[in-house]
Amino acid sequence: MASRPGEPPAAAVPAKPPSRAAAIARLALDAACAFQGVLGGTSGRGARWKTPDRDGAVLGAIAVARADGRFDVELHLIARPVPLHPLGERIRDRIDRDARKAGVSELVGPIHIAFEDIEEKPRSSASAGRAS
Repeated sequence: MASRPGEPPAAAVPAKPPSRAAAIARLALDAACAFQGVLGGTSGRGARWKTPDRDGAVLGAIAVARADGRFDVELHLIARPVPLHPLGERIRDRIDRDARKAGVSELVGPIHIAFEDIEEKPRSSASAGRAS
């Protein structure tokens, strides 16, 4: 894309980092999708379950700032028919671990997980959750 006269070249304009809310939402959704039992997040009807970001919304994850500086995290997931309570606990543990590794554990508040749908048929490998 060509620049207009007097503007810096497009490549020289630094990309804005994601918002803190979007970074926390993405961390949580990525942690959840790392499990074979999770097929992905869902934004729901009307795309209401998402966190806005500069590079596009994080669908299926909501991170909302709290007065104490942390973020409430809500995940809305599609899963395979697996025991959901143990999967939810494993997801919470993974989010906590990944947040510690990323140095943002102090930003993660309560984590709420909703399994919005169960799909018995496997999705294509491109859209399925990664193995863990």
